[in-house]
Amino acid sequence: MDGSKRSTKANAFFSGFGKKKKVVLFDTLVEQHKPEELVAVLAHEIGHFKKKHIIQSLVISILQLGVMLLLLSLFVNNPEISQAMGGDRWAVHLNLIGFALLFSPISTVLEYL
Repeated sequence: MDGSKRSTKANAFFSGFGKKKKVVLFDTLVEQHKPEELVAVLAHEIGHFKKKHIIQSLVISILQLGVMLLLLSLFVNNPEISQAMGGDRWAVHLNLIGFALLFSPISTVLEYL
């Protein structure tokens, strides 16, 4: 892959499911490392497949999205959030702003879990 057009960093990644799997070694990686080092990088990327890291990451992402959407639904439908944001009645736009402000620290905690 012609990664030098995007970055000067040496990079590699594993991607795909089923029959559509691929390991990508960027040209910057190939140019900057010896063949023995490239074999180690390739083995590392294949290890992600063997350890099912792609599927684990996908499941974790889906769970995080589910928690975020659950919290969003609780915030959007709560009139107390609107009042806390200075509104005199329920307002979805105030609730969305409140959610955006409060979700950042919640997101940080979710990342560690």
